[in-house]
Amino acid sequence: MTGEPGVYWCQALAVGLVYGTDREMPYVLGTCRTVSPARALRWLRDTALHIADRLDPDPARSAWVRRTMRKVRVPVPDGPAELRVWAEEIEEPGAQRAARARIEGGEPLSVVVPDTGCRYTLSVWPLRAPATPPMAAMAAMDDRTERPNSMDWVRCAERLADQVTDPDSRWLAPVARVPRHELVPRWWDLDEAGRWVLRDGPSNPQVWADAAYEDRALVTRVGTLHADHAEPGERPEGEPTSSATPPGLAVRMLRHGRLGDGLSLLDLGTGAGGLTAYACLRLGDRRVTSLDVDPYVVSAAGERLAAMGHHPTMIVADAAEAVPGSYDRIVSTVALTPGPGLRAVVGALAPGGRIAAPLARTSLIVTGWKHRDGDVVGHVERDMAGFMPTRSGIHHPPAHAELFALARETDGEVIGTGRYPVVDVASAREVRSLLEVTTPGVELDYATDGRTRTAYLVHPDGSWARASAEDSEPPTVHQSGPRRLWDALERVRNRLNAEGGLPLLGARVRITPDGVCHLSRGRWRASMGA
Repeated sequence: MTGEPGVYWCQALAVGLVYGTDREMPYVLGTCRTVSPARALRWLRDTALHIADRLDPDPARSAWVRRTMRKVRVPVPDGPAELRVWAEEIEEPGAQRAARARIEGGEPLSVVVPDTGCRYTLSVWPLRAPATPPMAAMAAMDDRTERPNSMDWVRCAERLADQVTDPDSRWLAPVARVPRHELVPRWWDLDEAGRWVLRDGPSNPQVWADAAYEDRALVTRVGTLHADHAEPGERPEGEPTSSATPPGLAVRMLRHGRLGDGLSLLDLGTGAGGLTAYACLRLGDRRVTSLDVDPYVVSAAGERLAAMGHHPTMIVADAAEAVPGSYDRIVSTVALTPGPGLRAVVGALAPGGRIAAPLARTSLIVTGWKHRDGDVVGHVERDMAGFMPTRSGIHHPPAHAELFALARETDGEVIGTGRYPVVDVASAREVRSLLEVTTPGVELDYATDGRTRTAYLVHPDGSWARASAEDSEPPTVHQSGPRRLWDALERVRNRLNAEGGLPLLGARVRITPDGVCHLSRGRWRASMGA
């Protein structure tokens, strides 16, 4: 088995004679891999009790055993009783500390319990002695600044890894070994009034640790202002334009990418560099390339990764225009626009390679393999997530501010009553996604005022719609422009109600070299980006 930094392999084994022979055979009862020594010991204890209860239910706890039937002494060997005794002893603080110190020091720990006809062995093996991860980025800070020590962040990272990965996942160790706080020293939060407020990690280590090791996105750039460049008290306005991807979502995207030893990876959308760090630990630096359109984002992530000992290839490029190189795997954490916005990315995927990418203005994740004819063939994953869209240049264009102003303030060319209650369309992920398929380019907004709910839809062709109502009452709908956007939305909702579902998740997808996504499921067909 290949060793990984700070990983503990746990195993429960039964060894007994093969019937009719004098030959012993082992049988594996269970295994577990974890980066946490405490979890390793807890697994041994729980497994010991599980084996004991399966062999012989504990008479002290069984409702079926009367007091007169319980013996003070039991015959020896009695495996279940010995397993329970050991499980109780390992819970004592002194024994717990000694056992943990042993395995943290790189020594294996085993307990052997004999029973009639066989013996049980419960073991923990450190696969490789844990190394203290580099803290060069922290050391570069002002020595007078209070900061979390290595043991603090290691424990936080281990808890995060346990939360976002399975015990046998190959991504468990990478997540546990990345000091995520070093990648995001400053970030933006929303206050109670919905305004952006700057957070500075080194000045408040507890808040820093809580934010960095929670499975959440950390917004690093709002509009044109990166948190690293902000002055205390600055209040940017606008939408997030760069962030640190939630670790759990990064792991999900990496799994969709089906990475393997010896394969090259393009991480499309560097952000804070978290996914790049995980990939470096899994594949090795030489196999990993990270690309972003923002020069500062690439530079900052590259420097912080280097301080951790990772040196992947870092590229500044506009993926909507050109992607340098060719890659066996492409995993995107920015939403790609079908058509021209996807063409260069498909071109950079090597024949036989695999892509995992979200589609812009949807919550859809498409995956597929590249065929010799240049088409990428796969399906829409039964997994949904929202990502920021790609952008050309370092600034996002304004989100149709004038159209939204019209939608808020004027009466529509057509005024009517809607069939369905007002919803926050962006939160209705499948509905929003099919709306993008049928009416591409729609932007959304939503507001509440007491019991009144209002939804806004605008389109680059000048169309807009506003629907407003109290609670779940039928809304008053205003619409203007060449398209009736609320009618388009109601057609999607009508399909959902009539058919009990929408045809997106699990649909077959074929991405042609021009970046157009052709979707199909049963008799349903649609194309995006044509």
